[in-house]
Parts: sequence; C-alpha cells; structure tokens
Amino acid sequence: MFSGIAFGYLMRRHRFTHIGKIIIFFIWVLLFVLGVEVGGNPNVMNSLHTLGVEALFIASMSIIGSPNTWV
Repeated sequence: MFSGIAFGYLMRRHRFTHIGKIIIFFIWVLLFVLGVEVGGNPNVMNSLHTLGVEALFIASMSIIGSPNTWV
C-alpha cells in the first residue's frame, strides 16, 4: 500500500488515460475469483437459502430505514 502511495506521489504529473479500464478489469477479475471461492465452498452453498433470506431482510430494513424512501 505504501509503495502504491509513493508511486502515485512520484508520478502525479503524468496522465494515465488507460488506468480506468485497468481498474475495471481487475474489479471483474476479483468478482470472478470471489464467485469461484463462494461457489466452491460447500458450507456457503448448503446454507445459501438462509443467507438469501437474511440478505433480503437486511436489504428491506435498509430501504425502509433510509430517509430518502419516505420523500
């Protein structure tokens, strides 16, 4: 992390026009690897139905509790 900060500080005057596409690519790679890890974990796959119900409950309560919902 510190080497990235140092590199960014030293290269702050250069324009990196392609950096956005590189970041998007690595985000897709990370999401794919996360999906492979979750899909390969039998504990997660066996409890997927309860995780889905919990996620739906948390998302519903977040939407209901949001101040912008009732405008």
